Amino acid sequence: MRKEEMTTQRTADQEWRPNLFIAGFAKCGTTELCDYLSQHPDIFLPYEKEPHTFYDLAKYPAYFSGDNTGNRRNRIFSLNDYYELFSKGKKHRYRIDGTVSYTFDPKFSVILKSFSENAKVILLIRNQTHRLASVYFHSFLIHKEDDFAKWINEYFIPYINTFLYYDKIAAYYNEFGDHNLKIIETNNLGSNDVHVQLFDYLGVK
Repeated sequence: MRKEEMTTQRTADQEWRPNLFIAGFAKCGTTELCDYLSQHPDIFLPYEKEPHTFYDLAKYPAYFSGDNTGNRRNRIFSLNDYYELFSKGKKHRYRIDGTVSYTFDPKFSVILKSFSENAKVILLIRNQTHRLASVYFHSFLIHKEDDFAKWINEYFIPYINTFLYYDKIAAYYNEFGDHNLKIIETNNLGSNDVHVQLFDYLGVK
C-alpha cells in the first residue's frame, strides 16, 4: 500500500479526530484551560497543544509571530502527523486541539466543522486592551521593539482584522450553534461557577 493510500485510510477513521476545539482567542487563557481540562480522565490533550494543521493563510499576524514580514510561523503538522498526535487519545471521550490561530479568520469555523462534524468548540474572550499588552510582551524577544506606538503601527494595525472578535464568533456560532459552542470571558476562567458550566457543557462529571 502506498504512503498516500495509508494516510487516507488512517485519517478517514472518525474515532481519533479531535472533537473539542479550544480555538482561541490568542492570549485569552487557552493554555491554562487546556491544561486544566486535560487533568480529567475523559479528556485527552496531545503533547503539542497547537498543531495548526488547518492553518492555510499566507502569513501569521506579526503581533503573534513577532516577525513583521509575516513569514515566521509555528510548525504546521501534516494530516498524517495530526493522526499520530491524536490517535493515542482514541479511548477518551474528548480530544483537544487548542490551536488559537483558528480564530484568525472566520473560515476556520467551516473547516473544523467539516473535519469533525460533531465537535464542540470553546472560545475565550478577554478585555482587548489587556490582550493587546499581552501579545506585545509575548513576542517581545523576537520583535525587540521598545517603542510601543511603532509596534502598534508596524505589527498590529496591518493585521487588526485577525484580532477582532465579532466576525469569528458569528462564524463559529453559525457553524456550531448554541449546543456545540461555548464562549467564556477570561476574567471568570478560574471561578467554580465557570468550571461547573464547562463540565455541564461537556457532559462529564
